[in-house]
Amino acid sequence: MADAKVEILINGDKALRSWFVRRFLKAETQTEWEEDQMAYDKVLWRTIWSLQVLNKIKNLVWRACRNLLPSKENLVRQTIIKDPTCDRCKHEPESALHALWNCSELDVVWEEEPFQHCRRQHTFVDFKELLSWLITKDHNMELFATSVWLIWTQRNQMRLSQPCLSVHQIPSSTKERVAEFVVTQPAPAIIRPDLTLLRAMWRPPIPDVVKMNCNRAIFKEQKKSGIGAVIRDSNGLVMASMSKLLPQQYTPMEIEAMAAS
Repeated sequence: MADAKVEILINGDKALRSWFVRRFLKAETQTEWEEDQMAYDKVLWRTIWSLQVLNKIKNLVWRACRNLLPSKENLVRQTIIKDPTCDRCKHEPESALHALWNCSELDVVWEEEPFQHCRRQHTFVDFKELLSWLITKDHNMELFATSVWLIWTQRNQMRLSQPCLSVHQIPSSTKERVAEFVVTQPAPAIIRPDLTLLRAMWRPPIPDVVKMNCNRAIFKEQKKSGIGAVIRDSNGLVMASMSKLLPQQYTPMEIEAMAAS
């Protein structure tokens, strides 16, 4: 009887019926996203633990992805300290992403390609998103992971006033450590996880932020091009979308620039 009254109430009120439909669709979308996220994380963790580096380096990279490093931002959040400002640059809050990648004092560490281009052309929400992007682009992850470990180690040694490398010495030390590890290890056949899932996975933005994804297409036979964009919120729900056919065939670089603009 109570269920019947609820059904009559919903069916009799268009606004209420619409609200229930939206809530149902949102819950269904959220469940699908959580399942996709679990599969995405599983591939990412397997990729980290398959790196040809010391276990302590893998552990640090994994903790950075999980935002488990005691960065100053995290220590403030735990009310251990009050000031989150980075000790290196004295300007930005020290998150894991900032401490290991974004800090301007680390320019000399990441000055070689492809990392320099990545820092200039791309921004990331967190360290996990950065690592995922680098993996999908098939960059030298052993070199990246070892650099990250040396940066964090040097950061801690500086805070404790212990002897340490300068940031200028980190790139050369990184290469030496990677080469040394390769020499000292047997050479089994390493099967890396399938990264197709990482390449295809879309990650939602943080709450109160929207994300726009752009894409392009080239139709050689018709000598035309196409661009499209979609905007989603932090729940993965589509807020707006568009597509446009262009009466001219552009180069891939030209059409990607137009799609992004």
